Amino acid sequence: MIALAAVALLAGKSYADVQNIRLSGDIRVRGYYLNRADADNVIDDNFISQRTRITCEADLEDHVLVVVTLKAEGLWG
Repeated sequence: MIALAAVALLAGKSYADVQNIRLSGDIRVRGYYLNRADADNVIDDNFISQRTRITCEADLEDHVLVVVTLKAEGLWG
């Protein structure tokens, strides 16, 4: 709660001119098939791995670059 209040105070006091904003991202999907993946060499396994990234870059005044990247990973199946 204290961190949220600190961020709110700093956001209200700070100001910078944004000169340029770039958005980028990628989605990676990979399928896997494992033949006899268990210890007894009996069961086959298959699943899908997924990764999504979104990046926002902002050029501010006085040679300041802010980069924020959000990343989500998951396994399906």
